[in-house]
Amino acid sequence: MVANLPSLRDLAGTKMKTGKLNLADRQSWSKFQHILTSFASDYIALVAPERTKFTLEQQSLVLTFSLIKSQGSRADLNQFTYNLEQFVAKLELIGISEVRLHFVSAGEVPSLLFEHRFAIDLIAPSSLAVRGGSLAKTPKNQRRSLGRSVGRSLGQTFGKLSGVQIRRVAQATSALVVRDPKGTLVQVGTYAKQNFVAAIDWVDNFPWETWKNSILEAQKRRHARNLVKALIEDALILAALLISLLWGMNSISFASVDVATMPVAHFDRAVGEQKYRCGLLPGVNKRNYLCLARNMSYKQVSSILGGDGKPVGLNPEYGKQAVTITWKTWTGGSLNAIFAGDRLVARAYQNI
Repeated sequence: MVANLPSLRDLAGTKMKTGKLNLADRQSWSKFQHILTSFASDYIALVAPERTKFTLEQQSLVLTFSLIKSQGSRADLNQFTYNLEQFVAKLELIGISEVRLHFVSAGEVPSLLFEHRFAIDLIAPSSLAVRGGSLAKTPKNQRRSLGRSVGRSLGQTFGKLSGVQIRRVAQATSALVVRDPKGTLVQVGTYAKQNFVAAIDWVDNFPWETWKNSILEAQKRRHARNLVKALIEDALILAALLISLLWGMNSISFASVDVATMPVAHFDRAVGEQKYRCGLLPGVNKRNYLCLARNMSYKQVSSILGGDGKPVGLNPEYGKQAVTITWKTWTGGSLNAIFAGDRLVARAYQNI
């Protein structure tokens, strides 16, 4: 049995703090979706909040819920629809006169199981003019819509212009900027400020807590339905993210030369200063070979190459105490480094 929340019992005598919601406005529509998803999260044993669908058809609002148990108690469903009706009535939806509830099965091919309709008090958009069967934008949104329309018109116009015409338009625009540079900067600054303020308002007004809770509820529901499958999916997603992260970090650490074009074998008798970044991961490869620099200590080289090498003999060409140390790869390749006084003086590789 779905328990009634105390807050829902008090809805009849209280006003929602959401204000009037004009669902023709994108921000209000998004806010309404989050509010209803949060409401449905209180009934996770009956419906799936993350699969709720919202449709607006003129003055009718259609809400489609996916039932967890298609043969569940009809009393639970009646209680849910009653509480939802009381809840929606307090939201003060502008331009909505009817709400239709569709309950569908939770299978891959949903089928309509129940339908319920109820009327709500129509709040006429008194301060908003009706144009073309839809609510007109508020002045702020109207300016945005006008800007988008102008942008589309300019894009279409420039798309039809030839190269010579575009050059002429650019020259005319440049002349205007030259004649009134201060006015141009003021307009650009005003435009940037408006967009920045709009972005900050969106971040401030976005229901982050509701969004986070809806995601957590969806994850809990997914784990409750099939724990093994959910854990496997989580592991695969995590592995894909880690691989993408490592690949991206490796990409920015690539050397500025194409290692694929390097020869099969190479011997550098006089190692120079470091010119290239080492790879993100230690190991015996051409990228890490390139980053080896003169006067590096054995400890530095071994950390770059992923472990200790094996001494193979002395090299009198670089001094009495010069020693050659080699690192092998699992494919049979090798990388040699010659140290004199614990300082790298030469390097070589073959088939790495």
